[in-house]
Amino acid sequence: MRELSPQRSQALRARRWDAIVLGGALPGLVAAVHLRMAGLRVLVVEEAMAPQIFPGLREPFCIPAGRGEVFDACVAALSLPLVERRLLRRQPIAYQVVLPDARVNVGDPATTTDELVAWGLAKPEAARSALHGIRMASQAEAAAMLSSPWVRAGRTRGRVRREPPGSRHGRGLPADVIRPNPALAKCFDAQVRALSNLATLAPPPEGRARLLGAALGGGFVFPNTAHTVRDLLLRRMEAQGTDRKTLAKRFDLVTWEREAGINAIET
Repeated sequence: MRELSPQRSQALRARRWDAIVLGGALPGLVAAVHLRMAGLRVLVVEEAMAPQIFPGLREPFCIPAGRGEVFDACVAALSLPLVERRLLRRQPIAYQVVLPDARVNVGDPATTTDELVAWGLAKPEAARSALHGIRMASQAEAAAMLSSPWVRAGRTRGRVRREPPGSRHGRGLPADVIRPNPALAKCFDAQVRALSNLATLAPPPEGRARLLGAALGGGFVFPNTAHTVRDLLLRRMEAQGTDRKTLAKRFDLVTWEREAGINAIET
C-alpha cells in the first residue's frame, strides 16, 4: 500500500481504521466481527455490484450442523445473541442431489445410506463403508482446522501442518471413496462441484473430504426465509459499531498517517 501525506484540513476529516476487510461474504463478515471483538476499528468494503453475483458465493446453500463443525465454533466464538442463534434450526437433511436418474436426499448417515441404496447407487455395505470413511475424514479435517495455530493463536505466521491430537485417521479420503463405483462417483462429484461453487480447479483430497462430509450432520435452516446467516453477522457488526462502505468506483488501499485507509479513484 502507498502512503498518503494529507494536508492538515484533510487529516481532520479523514476516517481512521486499524483493519480493512475486503468483501461482504461470510468469511469477510466473520473476520470483521472477530477483529472488532479484539478492539480494532474495522471497515468492511464491498463493491456495489456484489449483490448481483451468484448468491451461493455470498450465502452458501448448505450450512453444516454437525457437532464439532467449524460453523458451530464460529457462532460460539462470535458471541451472537442467543435470541439470534435460536433462529437457526437443525434438520436431518442438508440438501438433495438431483441426477438424471436419481434424487438423493443427503444428510445424516442413516438417511443417506437408505437413499443411496434405494436409488441403486450402491449396495448397503458399500454405502455404509463409504459414508463412514467420509465422516471420519471430515472430522479429522475439522479438527485440524480448529487446532491450527492460526485459529488457536489468531496469527498468520508460523503455521504448522500437524495431525489433531488423538486423531486415528489420516488426511484426505479413504480408497473406497476416492475410487467408488461409477454411479456413486457421479453422486459424489456432483456434490463437490456444487459445494465448491463450480470452481475451475478440483479441490484437493483434504478439501473434498470437508465438502462431502459437511452434510452428514444435517444442516441449519431458517424457518423464516427472510433471515440469513449474513443478516445475523451484519446485525452483530452494527451492534459493535463496525463501519461498512459500498463503492461503485475503483479504489486503492493506502496508509494514512500510518493507519489503514481507502482512496477512491475518480473515473
